[in-house]
Amino acid sequence: MNLVEKKKQLENNLYDAIMENSSSQVSSAIKAGADPNENIKEKSPLYWAIALKKFNAAKELLTHNAMDNDKTLISKAFNGASGDINLVLMLIRKGANITEFMNDVNLILLLSHSKIINTDKQLELMQEFLNHGYNINNFWKIIHKARTKIQKQIIEFLIKNGIDVNYKVESIRSGQYWSPLVILIDKNDMELVKYLLAHGADINQKVKTGYPKILTPLSYALQRGLTPMAEFLLQHGAKAD
Repeated sequence: MNLVEKKKQLENNLYDAIMENSSSQVSSAIKAGADPNENIKEKSPLYWAIALKKFNAAKELLTHNAMDNDKTLISKAFNGASGDINLVLMLIRKGANITEFMNDVNLILLLSHSKIINTDKQLELMQEFLNHGYNINNFWKIIHKARTKIQKQIIEFLIKNGIDVNYKVESIRSGQYWSPLVILIDKNDMELVKYLLAHGADINQKVKTGYPKILTPLSYALQRGLTPMAEFLLQHGAKAD
């Protein structure tokens, strides 16, 4: 077998190992001489592993310093929050291109899939967004749009990292603007409302949420029919106008 044939055989062995999604086979193929960064069928081994959802193989490739700067790679690994969050974190920490992935849609999916992704992993990925320059105050918009209950650890993390608890969350398209407090009132989460107030939230910060007039947190709670929430706010000095 000449050198060209041997190289081709090594490539095929690595590709077969990826298709089997076998960490041990990927490792063996590389130790036998396969290059983890040599293109196979015009794409890198790491690209194939992630695109074909062979995530065990992808993680093994990363341990052998495989890399591909394809800007869609992290999004493919995330796969709408149903992928492999550990692989996503490995890719980011190995220097994969995060630009395409770092957007509001992926963050909304991240916080909306708490049954798939545990809170610790959510926090790790949020920290990576902050490390790469994401505006922390934009998380209020993400929290507003997330479909599931927001864990207290997430709010604690954001406050610890300097989020503005009275940030004006504006929508250019609709002309609406919300406060962090009203976002949590809208979720009817008494625990988080109390926590935010204890950390400096303005109990009377006005909002424009789609109702005909500008509202205070108390008047918003009343409009929504959230009686226990309205009673709590009233007891703590909230005003109706």
